[in-house]
Amino acid sequence: MSDATFLRARRVPLALVALATVLGLMAGTASALPPVGDGDGGFRLTQVGSFTEPTHVVDAPGKKNRKLLFVVEQSGRVIVLRNGVPQPQPFLDISDRVLNAGEQGMLSAAFHPRYEKNRRFYVYFTDAQGDNEVVEFKRSKRSRVRANASSARLVLHLPHPTFGNHNGGQLQFGPKRLLYIAPGDGGAGGDPPNNAQNPESLLGKILRIDPLPQRKGKKRKRKKRSAGAAAAVKPYGIPRGNPFVGAPGRDEIFSLGLRNPYRFTFDAVGGGIAVGDVGQGCREEINYRGPGGARGANFGWSAFEGTRLFSASRSAPGAIFPILEYDNENADAGCPPLGGFSGSSVIAGYVARDQRLAHQYGRLLYADFSSDQIRSLIPSESGVADDQATGVSVPAGQPDSFGQTRGNVLWVVSHNGPIYRLDP
Repeated sequence: MSDATFLRARRVPLALVALATVLGLMAGTASALPPVGDGDGGFRLTQVGSFTEPTHVVDAPGKKNRKLLFVVEQSGRVIVLRNGVPQPQPFLDISDRVLNAGEQGMLSAAFHPRYEKNRRFYVYFTDAQGDNEVVEFKRSKRSRVRANASSARLVLHLPHPTFGNHNGGQLQFGPKRLLYIAPGDGGAGGDPPNNAQNPESLLGKILRIDPLPQRKGKKRKRKKRSAGAAAAVKPYGIPRGNPFVGAPGRDEIFSLGLRNPYRFTFDAVGGGIAVGDVGQGCREEINYRGPGGARGANFGWSAFEGTRLFSASRSAPGAIFPILEYDNENADAGCPPLGGFSGSSVIAGYVARDQRLAHQYGRLLYADFSSDQIRSLIPSESGVADDQATGVSVPAGQPDSFGQTRGNVLWVVSHNGPIYRLDP
């Protein structure tokens, strides 16, 4: 059975993909877009440095930052490269407050869209108590390659008691300068507290917040304030469009029903979101929703693992099944195999929008931590078309994350040290 046909997933015929492209052209929404690629290679990996257990790569907005690249290391350091050269000092080093063990550590960073003016960026890490935190820092006023470690401001604290696994870890700014955060379900196996389906828990979710401080109540004129009566502030704001605003459940929640959404990404052109949810031990899965489609979406865990019923005693109202699932290579005998590609921890990548990569344009790249191959597919809410291996592998193995920088240039990170740029 070929790589392109091994999955028993609901697949979208290529003719429908072509029809969607034509309709987009007619509507004037995609008049300048190249056609969707055939997925057959068309790129090479160019190594740009080697690091200590890197977990993420990202750049910063602003013309003056265009020559800078930031690499997150699990230990709690962010290394900055200028013109591809690592700088002598880390951009940020908070290794003294990061617990680096197994799935714990510093897992991602995100720069505010107005970073050029406000100098704010955010990191997601496991603290010394095993809880997860989103913390804001500011860049130094004097240097673009140094952060001010003393500027730390706690944005969000996520208690993660008892277990060290399933921390999720992705930070990503989406539309309207809102920050999306993906914590795991709290760990162990089978989500014992059923956090993922509990709207009163922030675990096992995708969260959406405005990370900037918010004043409480109405604004008052400065001259009417008494000394020391500064307006109280909240550490972050809640977007009014979040699904549980005004209803039972935590207002921060955007989507629910996830086990360990280690990596998720936004399509720079289409606006869709792809979520790689690491499986229990039977299936690995990728969920995909079009623009706005993830709002209130329930991705099914822990009633379902992929499309497979996991627990008959639990419910997941309105569960949305993944567009792609594949075998976990460590599955036990009770897990019916799909056949074909297998892995252990799915790593969701980006929809390729770098026009230099014609063969992969419009296709979602993904990988698995236990495999060195990079794969791609054509995503749709209805399913997957043309899932296949690209023919390009990560030389150092253990792909841990993808990155996308200005010009929609794509990157892949090996946890073994190297980071690679995808070039034609």
